[in-house]
Amino acid sequence: MRKNILTLIFLCAAGIGSAFAQNDNGLIGKARGAAHECLQPFHGNDWIVNASVNTLSICFVSGFIQEVMFTAQPANQGPVGGEEGHPPALPIVIAVVQFGCDGEIISSSCY
Repeated sequence: MRKNILTLIFLCAAGIGSAFAQNDNGLIGKARGAAHECLQPFHGNDWIVNASVNTLSICFVSGFIQEVMFTAQPANQGPVGGEEGHPPALPIVIAVVQFGCDGEIISSSCY
């Protein structure tokens, strides 16, 4: 009986974790569309653009207020003409998109 309860708890936790992971991909896709103009200068082989989903707060009834933050850093080109490549640069924040409790876009900011 105790084993069954622990197994059930584990399966529920795994299911919730995978649901949040799939949700993050959807949020990143929506945020990428909302911040398209902000991200445009960073397309190409010169930049590495990453996205991260942060939960800002929990909503009263259901859902979360979340933000997707896009960061970019120059791609390390490696040795050029026998010289060593530049050390990796710290990422810079290029855009932030915030989502409301129902997944609607609240704001989109370029930096």
